[in-house]
Amino acid sequence: MDVIIGLGDVLVALVGLAVTSVLLALLCRRVLGVPVGWPRSIIIGGGAYLFAFPLLYLLLNSQGLFDGYQFVGDPAEAVFLMLLGGIVIFTIALVMLVIAEVIIPTGTVGNPLNLIRDTRARMRRGRRYAQVMAILAKQ
Repeated sequence: MDVIIGLGDVLVALVGLAVTSVLLALLCRRVLGVPVGWPRSIIIGGGAYLFAFPLLYLLLNSQGLFDGYQFVGDPAEAVFLMLLGGIVIFTIALVMLVIAEVIIPTGTVGNPLNLIRDTRARMRRGRRYAQVMAILAKQ
């Protein structure tokens, strides 16, 4: 039975990661007006998702609303703090995504397969240039 509960937790975490990543990418596309790469948004969304739990735990624990594994304070205050913490985490992730877009814009690196093909073509071109330079140097 513990295995099924563990698999359920993993499934919930993966769904949360997917939802967070999609929301982050869609919101950033809407705010910036430019498409954001999915790998980048998944990585930053995953970081935000993983960072959310410890931060929310510390936030609720510091206000005396969470003791160990159960809520002990006012539920409305706990929900408000969780929503506020979620908005802050989402905003930080959005800022990180914007910074990543400014540093390396989407589409500038290229596809790994194209990079390999381009490297081979560059090597052939370099050899041709070396042959032409060798011919010119003999004359």
